[in-house]
Amino acid sequence: MIAPTGCTILTSCDVISVTKWPASPRVVSRKTKTETHAAPEPGVAAATTMREDLITIGLATWMIFGLMVDAYFHSTDADLETFLTPWNGLFYSGFISTALWLNRITFARRRPTGNILTWAPPGYRLALIGLGIFAVVIVT
Repeated sequence: MIAPTGCTILTSCDVISVTKWPASPRVVSRKTKTETHAAPEPGVAAATTMREDLITIGLATWMIFGLMVDAYFHSTDADLETFLTPWNGLFYSGFISTALWLNRITFARRRPTGNILTWAPPGYRLALIGLGIFAVVIVT
């Protein structure tokens, strides 16, 4: 059997695909249509799946959309100087959802050693730092 370009056939059911992104090779089973990542190098968190990236994009879009709507209504309505508005609810619910999701995918990759930033998938560390700073600013 001839393997497609960039792939190596392991058995008749499993294909390992090595690409530049994500950083770790993926093993895809044709029988179950599941995707798993190979073990990353020590000190490097496992890369995210396409599904996890799409969920992150959707939640971040929700948060930014809520921020824009909230800013619009605060700038156009001079009487709107209260915290309890639907527009703040849209923004903060997006923030909380995004923060919970980022913590979920980070703690799913936790290891016995290191800290939360070393557990974070590649490309998500800055988001965790930003969410942490924003959470501290909200509380104070």
